[in-house]
Amino acid sequence: MNENANGAAQDLHHPRNLRAFREMKLLTGGYLALSWLTMGAIYLLRDHPSMVNDNAWVRGGIVALASVLSVALARRAARGSRGAFRRLRAG
Repeated sequence: MNENANGAAQDLHHPRNLRAFREMKLLTGGYLALSWLTMGAIYLLRDHPSMVNDNAWVRGGIVALASVLSVALARRAARGSRGAFRRLRAG
């Protein structure tokens, strides 16, 4: 995503870039898995109001949806989307 002195974008297929994008996809995939496992735990504990209240549902849902967005952006960034890469960096 960086540019060299000639203004040309670095090669997406350079081994260092491939490794970085693979790691980014793994990390966002882990975020996705943990977020949805948390939603599963919230669902299983739904009958225990001392553990799960409305805030848990709302916040857990927001985080779970954000994880889906993060995975989608990571995949797009790995395919060369500068906009997706910038959005991931800003988040």
